[in-house]
Amino acid sequence: MRSAKTINIMKTSFIVFVLVSLISNLSYTQDCKEYDNLMQEGQRAFVNEDYQWAIKSYNSAMLNCPDRITEVQEKILDVFTEIEELKKIANEQKLRAEAEKKRAEVARVILQFNY
Repeated sequence: MRSAKTINIMKTSFIVFVLVSLISNLSYTQDCKEYDNLMQEGQRAFVNEDYQWAIKSYNSAMLNCPDRITEVQEKILDVFTEIEELKKIANEQKLRAEAEKKRAEVARVILQFNY
């Protein structure tokens, strides 16, 4: 038979374990309360084309509520897709501007020979 001291230690250990579990669950649940705010902040930044802030907000949301990582990753991918699209447009505009510059240089040379 176990002694009263051993039983008290076991009871105390069990109570401490339960309390620690409850506290960690409560803090985890509280952390996820910021998730929606962080996601909304990220969406606002995305709409306002502040992509760096959007990614920071989404990363914070992911750290805040790891259970919803897939949802956050999709939003981050949306940001990178938009950045890639803007990069593509910028490259096309750059090529058009370079071609226009060359046409202008050719026209200038032709005008010089005509005078």
